[in-house]
Amino acid sequence: MITLTHQEHPEFSILHVCDLHGISRSWYYEQSHPCEQNGQDTALRDQIERLILEFSGYGYRRVTHE
Repeated sequence: MITLTHQEHPEFSILHVCDLHGISRSWYYEQSHPCEQNGQDTALRDQIERLILEFSGYGYRRVTHE
């Protein structure tokens, strides 16, 4: 909705559009690419979990290094 409003009225800044809708700019920018970030986070978490299962004696330093 914010992006659509900004595209229809490019004279308004993102700050102004967010104020009109009653949300913060930080929330808007955080929500702008959630799928991409969640996919990367999920892949990294899966790799970490595989390492922990394979090498149960590894501490956080070794896991971080790997």
